[in-house]
Amino acid sequence: MPSRKLSDAFTSHPVNLHHKFLDLYSIKELPETHAWTSQLDDYPFSGDATCNTENVPIIDLNNENATELIGHACKTWGVFQIINHNITKNLLDEVELAGKGLFSLPMQQKLRAARQPDGVSGYGVARISSFFTKLMWSEGFTITGSPLEHARQLWPNDYHKFCDTIEEYQKSMKTLAGRLMWLMLGSLGITNDDVKWATPEGGCAALQLNSYPACPDPGRAMGLAAHTDSTILTILHQSNISGLQVLREGTNRWITVPPHPGALVIHVGDLLHILSNGLYPSVLHRAVVNRTRHRLSVAYLYGPPSSVKISPLPKLVDHYHPPLYRPITWTEYLGTKAKHFDKALTSVRLKRPTKDSNTENQMKALELIQLRHRARRIDVILRCDGDGENKAPRELLGGYFHWHSNLVLTCLADYDHYYNATGLFRLPGLVKYLLILLCGIISFLSIELESDDNLGGSEKAGDYTLAATIAYFSNDPDDDDGADNMESLKEMEIF
Repeated sequence: MPSRKLSDAFTSHPVNLHHKFLDLYSIKELPETHAWTSQLDDYPFSGDATCNTENVPIIDLNNENATELIGHACKTWGVFQIINHNITKNLLDEVELAGKGLFSLPMQQKLRAARQPDGVSGYGVARISSFFTKLMWSEGFTITGSPLEHARQLWPNDYHKFCDTIEEYQKSMKTLAGRLMWLMLGSLGITNDDVKWATPEGGCAALQLNSYPACPDPGRAMGLAAHTDSTILTILHQSNISGLQVLREGTNRWITVPPHPGALVIHVGDLLHILSNGLYPSVLHRAVVNRTRHRLSVAYLYGPPSSVKISPLPKLVDHYHPPLYRPITWTEYLGTKAKHFDKALTSVRLKRPTKDSNTENQMKALELIQLRHRARRIDVILRCDGDGENKAPRELLGGYFHWHSNLVLTCLADYDHYYNATGLFRLPGLVKYLLILLCGIISFLSIELESDDNLGGSEKAGDYTLAATIAYFSNDPDDDDGADNMESLKEMEIF
């Protein structure tokens, strides 16, 4: 039930555009409702000097280094083109012809299959239109699942050809999308064991047909405003008319992606950005229009099963690279995108500790470790009597055992509080407490080996052992009892 699940995302965020659907094919002058300015768009126009002819990578899927090439393109561009993808030219031509046939229908006939305000499928303008004060020079048709219902509304007596073409295209795209996803994940070192839901039958998808009629004033119109896709990946087929532009990561330049014979354009989507823990940027892209020629594109929007929680993959997360995003399903993210648009990724980003709090924790850890190293000066007390004379062999043996048991305790404490401060290392609880018990027994027996004259030193050592165990083995570094014992250690004569 992918269509029902995906449509659930828009129930709370319906798109109600209070305007008449205009027949863009017959308009001779750009209406004010469709006239964009740089102040309204916040992005440079296609005619600006910021546009550039730098080429988006074209990758041959038969290349033995395809995985590495795709990984580099994902990281540096967030978009690339592919050839030798096993989608026949005949099928691409047929789906393009089917789209042109649909959009060439009279407006009243197209409105029979109009998308509902809280729906996904059907005819209408881009959902992102609600975030802009001006309208876009385009129309679209979205298909989730079977195209049969809407095809019957459009062609009551002649819908079979359209349905057959769309269903064949969907089947081919699903196979290609699964292959591409694993090439992208494989470039990150991810395997099947790391992503259990990524099976050939596991994905969920929608098909988006977009039409950009010839425009009387393309310099002031916008075909499709800049956005990222709410997907894992998008496979785009564009007709032989340029119009797609992408914003290169780390620059302010719009790069035109000209049609390449037989090539398909692949976009990194927001969900792959989340899975990669930010390593692969979701590409910001837009569509501009042409004065004399009509352009058509077909986008296959591929995502995970609608109920699967997407989050940074564990293999890509460690202390130095903490997870950047909270877990979220595709349905939930679509709802977030419908509400927040370009702030959607920010809204699901996890808050990281501030620099001040990190510095404070590091200073506390350093103080604790320095305190324990000072405590190891217990060697002076255990090995010598109060006048500085060496102990007898029996006494020295007891001091030796006692000193080393305390040394083990303080080393354990160092590791324990290093974990509290950094999260990098922690001894298993059973191992830790068995060592504490063993050190306690050794400390008790070693006192018996020492002379009565030196019991004062041993008692101080025993006090230290007890206080260190309580203060430094607290799981909570801010524990009040632990803090009190730490203060008492500072007051001990051995320091």
